[in-house]
Amino acid sequence: MRRTGRGGRGLPTTGSLAAETRREAAALNPHAVVTGVSTLEQIAAASIGQSRFRALLAGLFGALAVLLGTLGIYSVISYASAQQTREIGIRMALGATPFDAAWLVAGQAMRTTAIGLALGIAAALIAGRYISSLLFGVGSADPVTLLAACGLFGGAAAAASYVPARCAAAVDPSVAVRNE
Repeated sequence: MRRTGRGGRGLPTTGSLAAETRREAAALNPHAVVTGVSTLEQIAAASIGQSRFRALLAGLFGALAVLLGTLGIYSVISYASAQQTREIGIRMALGATPFDAAWLVAGQAMRTTAIGLALGIAAALIAGRYISSLLFGVGSADPVTLLAACGLFGGAAAAASYVPARCAAAVDPSVAVRNE
């Protein structure tokens, strides 16, 4: 009797294949010993298991790096805009709009991010030469990968600058000038 495995597709399970293989081997040679019977799917999964784990680990570390980078950008922008509270208050007292105050903070953040991205691309191109043997399917200077990374960190910087820019737009000129 043939047992079905995986959704009842009529395929034999590994256990039934092993038993059938042992029976056939015993019929051909009674002294034959059959061990380690497994399917090709199991062999393939075992051979790429470590690579799959490393890829997952690299992805998790990459996500953690993006999160830490975003928090770092947010912290620096928040601190810089807090240091400029008096300047923003004076500008708003002289007629600047809340949009102008928000643009001051966000523009400064994006300029700093652009400089960091340019330095990061240069460092990636240099480091890519040394780690090119570890890259599979991606060149060391792959423009799509570099643009995707720049877009990711540019978006993270824009998102991180949103809250400090909103806070700068909400500065009350009389309170900002009086508190300093």
